[in-house]
Amino acid sequence: MQTFKRQFTASILTIGALAIFSPSLMAQSPVPAERDLALAFPLESLNLVPMSLDMGLSGGKLFPKSWFQELNRSFQSTAAGSVLETESPYEDWRIVSARVEPCNPLGQNPQQNISELCWPELRLVWQPILRNIRLHELLMKASGEDRAIHTIYPINPAVVLNSDESARVAQALTAIASGTAAVARFTSLPAAQMKDFVSLRNRVSAAVLKDVLALRKLPQGAYAKIGLRPEMQDSSPVEISFLKSFQGLLQKYAATDALRLLTAFSLPEGREPAALDEWVFLSFKASGGQIKPEPISIIAHDSNKILQTTSHVNHGSMTRDEESLYESENLELLKESVLLFINDRSRLLPLISDRSKRLVPNTSCISCHKLNDIRFDLHNFSYLEDRELTVSPRVVKDVQLDLDWIRSHKLAN
Repeated sequence: MQTFKRQFTASILTIGALAIFSPSLMAQSPVPAERDLALAFPLESLNLVPMSLDMGLSGGKLFPKSWFQELNRSFQSTAAGSVLETESPYEDWRIVSARVEPCNPLGQNPQQNISELCWPELRLVWQPILRNIRLHELLMKASGEDRAIHTIYPINPAVVLNSDESARVAQALTAIASGTAAVARFTSLPAAQMKDFVSLRNRVSAAVLKDVLALRKLPQGAYAKIGLRPEMQDSSPVEISFLKSFQGLLQKYAATDALRLLTAFSLPEGREPAALDEWVFLSFKASGGQIKPEPISIIAHDSNKILQTTSHVNHGSMTRDEESLYESENLELLKESVLLFINDRSRLLPLISDRSKRLVPNTSCISCHKLNDIRFDLHNFSYLEDRELTVSPRVVKDVQLDLDWIRSHKLAN
């Protein structure tokens, strides 16, 4: 981590100097790049956004304590037990990364015209951060606990569109949800409605991208390739300015009542992932600022067949998935998209990593988190202890596809 920061700081200082002496660099027409859509923050920063961030006019806290208490209740009935009380209290959690999806697929399988039946969303990744801790006989300046929370906010059309336009979007989204649930190869709304939806959606996506590009404090070249956000260096004035802008983005798009999905995973108490070798996953749906447990379903990647539904709790390990899956009458179909056995890894990794082949509903929770080279590192875009930021193959591919989508829909300047 320190080596990376020293090298990156040197490059940023060079870029910063260029910006000071060459204003034209900052005036260039911005084009979205990897670090605009995948925002990752340094583990050691003391300025990471906490759950208690005041949402200003939106009201309340960014992550209300009521959500945290609901998570705690769910974990207590699992192998994770009281870890949110003993190891990771509310005050320790911070945003470690964020993802801006210009158009997230709305369907249940990749054949449902996922490049057009889609809607922009913001995703936040939360993790508890320990400071100056001795772990595995090492003194760590900062360490990410082996648990995370993902909060997902489809962009509220009313933030960008007028009331009539927002109502038309709501009708279209309802029709898409109904159509994709009923027809495995559903690809379009009636022509006039589809044209209107695409036009309005593109306006919303463009507005979000404009706001994301406005976060930049440095020239274009600093944002290529997935990595740490370039402004986040050593509590500098640039870092503070960026974080103020980022918090403004959160207040605009991540209002409490905008949350629609919340998922979480955790290692049991003990901070020994390789030895404990067990993780618990939770799923919640949200409405009106409240979260409720949501059963976890796996849907076939080439049809709407529900292969398995469990409670909102799943368990898994480095070699095994949720145990109830192995007893499913659809076991053979599950094998096409779920990492049930260690020998399936080489076959399934390229499929699960690519949303054009498998959407999130087509695989299991832990399968989506077991794509990294280190088998006990289940993080997709967060930290395992004090190691470098984990960026899973799924995140890399998603960002590539997102940038392709922006270019193909001519939303980049």
